[in-house]
Amino acid sequence: MFLFTFVLSAKSQVNLEWQRSYNYVNSDDIATDMAVDTVGNVYVTGRSSDGSYNDFATVKYNSTGQQLWVKRYSSVSSSSNDRARNIDLDTAGNVYVCGSGKNAKNNNTVIVIKYSPSGDMVWKQSFNTDSIETEDFEIDAVLSSDGNMYVTGYFYDSTSIVHPFLVKYNLDGKKLWSISDTSHIISVFGSNSITTDINGNVYVSANNQTYTTLLLKYNSEGILQWDVNVSGYLYDLVADTEGNIYGCGEKSFYAITIKCNSSGDSIWRKEFRTDSISGQAQAYSIRIDNENNIYITGWAGTDLSTGKDVLLIKYDTLGNEFWNRVYNSTNGGYDEGHELTFDLKNNIYIVGISNSNFCINLKYDPEGILKWVRTINTGVSVTGAGIYVDNSFNVISSATIFESGQNRNYLTIKYSQLTDIGFTSGIYPENYLLEQNYPNPFNPSTNLEFGIPELGYVSLKVYNASGKEVSTLVNEVKQPGNYSVKFNGANL
Repeated sequence: MFLFTFVLSAKSQVNLEWQRSYNYVNSDDIATDMAVDTVGNVYVTGRSSDGSYNDFATVKYNSTGQQLWVKRYSSVSSSSNDRARNIDLDTAGNVYVCGSGKNAKNNNTVIVIKYSPSGDMVWKQSFNTDSIETEDFEIDAVLSSDGNMYVTGYFYDSTSIVHPFLVKYNLDGKKLWSISDTSHIISVFGSNSITTDINGNVYVSANNQTYTTLLLKYNSEGILQWDVNVSGYLYDLVADTEGNIYGCGEKSFYAITIKCNSSGDSIWRKEFRTDSISGQAQAYSIRIDNENNIYITGWAGTDLSTGKDVLLIKYDTLGNEFWNRVYNSTNGGYDEGHELTFDLKNNIYIVGISNSNFCINLKYDPEGILKWVRTINTGVSVTGAGIYVDNSFNVISSATIFESGQNRNYLTIKYSQLTDIGFTSGIYPENYLLEQNYPNPFNPSTNLEFGIPELGYVSLKVYNASGKEVSTLVNEVKQPGNYSVKFNGANL
């Protein structure tokens, strides 16, 4: 007689499908945003230097990583610094790129370009004020669900007072309205953010040097609904289906998350850092899954002289924290989460930086269990630009990297996951399952049944009472489903 222990394990299989970089003339190419269409084409935009000045540069890859086209745009002259900031797609596959440049009078201007799926410029529009600020994060844009483009930023008036602006275009390039909001004064610091809700309302945030953020709500006609001041800086906004608005950022070394209702009333505010005395944290990206859970990512650390760690926090709609996770890479150093997204099963994916010179992608399940980590050594200094998961669970991300012998370049990566292909809820087990063997006791053989909810590598082994492995029953990739296997101990 002997005792036996069965070990069942399923290992996720993540494969790098392709990796592409965009380098124009061995000068700086900085990716700022990414989009993916319904057939898997990938679009990356940003600013690209010709060695002296910056242009818009938008790159399209197909689903296999083949570069289909590159479109560069320079405004009034080759000596202007043009910076693409956002990219969006409509349902017909047209591409909308927004950023900043110069007009004919050499004044700063907002530029919006529409490209066809084949890369032809359909139209270009610009919006001018006396002096629009054009640094990387001072303009933000969004394509709303009702098919309109909103652009925000801030400008100096003739007396050097700073105000926010908001512009609305339709998909034909017609400017529907614009607001140079001189009723609100802001002290410039860093980023503007924008989002819309399902009712067509527009939310704009503008950070101030007073360590506060002005949060504004406009309706679809551009009429101001309310304004509130938030303590701290907000770096990202998102609205839920009930008209509530959420933001994330930082204040006094804490990562902050806020919720306001549709009237602008503060519902809750959460602050997080790993240590109440020496800890620090910031949040850069906020998203809501299809069960209305709120997630933020950024970084946290207790001693910044030794590095930062990737931060991920999950809240419910009441502001209760389900869990937080702090990921410290084996590479050490500075780890940050820059953007996050979800798949159809509400798994969470993050793109960011690891040890200052690795592009990192992480996957967590809804319970906060780390499923996998992938890194690519990029040399020095990485900034995540976007991440997307398609319906086949392929993971596409984009970042800015340094490459050997060059300056900064666009990086675009596609991973495939075997673990989620072919999974159908309700047909296959929802959890990993190993049933009691039968018959039990047995002589000399017994049957074992197990189930797996996703495709993966399965190992099922038998050990004797001394802990010695005596038989391997399963050691291969299995499709999701229920299985039965027989163990015969006659020769043991």
